[in-house]
Amino acid sequence: MIIFIKNREEQKKGGEQLLDEREAVELLKAVANGSMQAFDRFYETYVSFVYQIAYSIVRNHAEAEDICHDVFLEVYKKAKHYSKQKGSVKAWLAVRTKSRSLDCLRKNKRLLATRLEDLLKNKRDELDLELQLLHSLEKHLIVDALKGIPVEQREA
Repeated sequence: MIIFIKNREEQKKGGEQLLDEREAVELLKAVANGSMQAFDRFYETYVSFVYQIAYSIVRNHAEAEDICHDVFLEVYKKAKHYSKQKGSVKAWLAVRTKSRSLDCLRKNKRLLATRLEDLLKNKRDELDLELQLLHSLEKHLIVDALKGIPVEQREA
């Protein structure tokens, strides 16, 4: 299944007018029964809502678009799991979007931590090499200085 994400300007403006709860639930039921037409309408109606939540959390357009894709893919696959007793369709989408957004932040945090650790290790390795070079230079300078001292003074 391919989900096309609207361009950023359309996402910022908002999509179609949000549906009343009864219509949204009916659309989800139709999506659960495999209706692509219902999914398309659901997507068009809620993509801006989902994008705005995702972007407000991750502050990155590309990642917010990826999150939208993930959320709507999940809606398509798990529409039958929606229960109106647990909350509104908007709340269900908002929770899914928030969860995917926080997952994205955690993943990015781990990646940044790994990169930072690698960078620090490389810097430590560079410092170790610099210290070895300095010790070697210092040793050579001492040996050269000792060679410049008369033999009688060196043996004393």
